[in-house]
Amino acid sequence: MTKCFIYHKTDKDGKHIFRTSENEPIVISSFENGIATLEPEYMSHILTVGKIVEDLFKEDSCFIYELLASYECKEEDAFKGIKFEFNGAEVLVTKQDANKEKIHALYLKALEAKYKKDKLEYEAYMKTPKYRKLMANRLKKECRERVVREEVFSAIENMDIEFKNSDEKERWKEFTKAFSTNYYELNIVAFANKWVRCMQYLMNKHNLSVSKIAQNSIKIADTGGITGHQYATAVSVISGCWAHGEELCLWHNKRYGYEDTDVIVCPSIIKV
Repeated sequence: MTKCFIYHKTDKDGKHIFRTSENEPIVISSFENGIATLEPEYMSHILTVGKIVEDLFKEDSCFIYELLASYECKEEDAFKGIKFEFNGAEVLVTKQDANKEKIHALYLKALEAKYKKDKLEYEAYMKTPKYRKLMANRLKKECRERVVREEVFSAIENMDIEFKNSDEKERWKEFTKAFSTNYYELNIVAFANKWVRCMQYLMNKHNLSVSKIAQNSIKIADTGGITGHQYATAVSVISGCWAHGEELCLWHNKRYGYEDTDVIVCPSIIKV
């Protein structure tokens, strides 16, 4: 059964909103020279877009009538087609192409054309002075970061961590032993060991507070690519065991907008 599309309203940006009997929104951002521009922002797959567009062309969907009425167009031949952009590929569908298989084929053709165009543009960009300068600066930055990382790692290789007390030292040992059953856990331990020593080294060398060196220390210490949860686990253990842990906890929570708690906020579960 074909869905019926009824004009609902025009939003503040001038977009015309249509809805089905199931209250599904269809957004038309413009209607110019007989071409309606569909915004498929609520559609996650090209086949879904194709089926919707196919239905929009059907006479019993009421869409064309509702569209022309909403834009105050009286002649039926004012409608020529529907265009949309999906994954950067722009597709124009006319009545003879209005079935989901043909729409899918048009999309694949447009996507291939976009890929070729982007490739040619990027190849041309790679030959410009701007690109060469960008690559040279990036290479210099990578070299500097590698030199700094090697210098810090050499300095902290045999460094002792400054624990709050002997109990926290034992807790650290328990942590490193417990988190040793798989790569995910070993990566947490490796990062925590490097991060706390990096912070300690930079604080002592430059006489800086935790808040001044914590972020740069993460960049140096994270050689394995940590997740938000791995980072939160590391910062929680370090905050509890390290001599400067309270300051680290304050820095971390402030970073995520939680200054009124002494509980470590986990970035992997924060909802915006």
